[in-house]
Amino acid sequence: MCNDAGIKYTIVSAVIFVVLVLVAFVILVLFKPVSPVLLTQTFTPTNVTLKAVTVIFQHGASAPEEFLSDDYDWSESFPNGECALTDLGFRESFKLGQYLRERYVKTGFLKSPLFAPEVYFRSRASDRCLQSAALVGSAMWAMNEHDEYKAVPVFSEENDDTLLTHMQNCVAETRRIREACGRLPTHDLKWSDFGGFIHECLGFHHESVLSSAEVFSEAMAYTHMDYHHLPVPNWFRSNKRAIYSIIDRVYSYIVGVNDYHDIDLLRVKQGYFLYTITEDLWKQWIDYEQTGKIRKKFRAYVTDNWLMLAFLHALGCGTSALGKSLPRNNPLIMIELYQGSGKPLVKVFYKDDTMDVPKDVTSDVRDCSFAHCHLVEFVIRPRFYKTNDSEKACFDTAKTRPKRKP
Repeated sequence: MCNDAGIKYTIVSAVIFVVLVLVAFVILVLFKPVSPVLLTQTFTPTNVTLKAVTVIFQHGASAPEEFLSDDYDWSESFPNGECALTDLGFRESFKLGQYLRERYVKTGFLKSPLFAPEVYFRSRASDRCLQSAALVGSAMWAMNEHDEYKAVPVFSEENDDTLLTHMQNCVAETRRIREACGRLPTHDLKWSDFGGFIHECLGFHHESVLSSAEVFSEAMAYTHMDYHHLPVPNWFRSNKRAIYSIIDRVYSYIVGVNDYHDIDLLRVKQGYFLYTITEDLWKQWIDYEQTGKIRKKFRAYVTDNWLMLAFLHALGCGTSALGKSLPRNNPLIMIELYQGSGKPLVKVFYKDDTMDVPKDVTSDVRDCSFAHCHLVEFVIRPRFYKTNDSEKACFDTAKTRPKRKP
């Protein structure tokens, strides 16, 4: 009996020791926070090949969500109507598609002509997003804008889209607004009016030419005029830089980034989207390991700039990509999955029309140790910012308290 107990104890101890050694090995190999420069020198992947791509982009330029009741003929400048994609927006979307053609089609990564089973386009259910999705997809396989239209399948969720939108009146959002403002805004406000409410309750109207919520809302409409090179009032033109800075600050608060970084709010705003992106990358790699190929090797998501803003900051590379501003000027995020030295590796790029080449922001992704971010790190590190249950994230009353500053 005693000998049997001793043998069992020895076996259990040995098993525990082996497990601890394996766990320590995984932590040291994959998660040890080492200087990126040192790791770049000590790990340079060989035979790096692109296996899958995920792109996220904003719809093209659009009209204001509401025309102002002033003397200006808004319908003449924006004949497609409020919120609609403009002629400039159509051109921007086609241009973005042509860029993706150069990067992924002409290089042979994607088949030409279009082979629909290897691509997936998902759009928010708004006309401007759906039109941009169709235009970008068409341009990827068109020689020029006069070429025969190439139709790509575009998927969307008209009701209860928890991927490219977020639930309303969530605890993380209402709690911080009530604490900052002492009250909540009325329901169903337009975006610019909601921004005006935040602008005023945070006291920005005291330090800006935007002296009230109403003036902020007007300025939002004039930013569309300015972007389309249409005449704007003198007060806007004279204070343009300061006005854009204030708008960026308001967006930062609403989304929970920059000086207002809020993990719980970011989880509400984009947590399920980030979860979906990382899960899809992991599934793609497993498919490649098991079958030697990836069926849906190109995935595209068409959305609004607030989601791109939240997503980049949740990854940790928002400041590197954007500074403290919003994504503007036809913005594009590219996440590329590679195989290198037998390992799954990720690169993240940001581009807009002010750039000749995309900016590699991989080294600024949260806790990525390599110049090529290991997929395991990319999937696991932003865990506080992800959720697989949007409703739970929305109504969770507990505050996340990370051990270190995000």
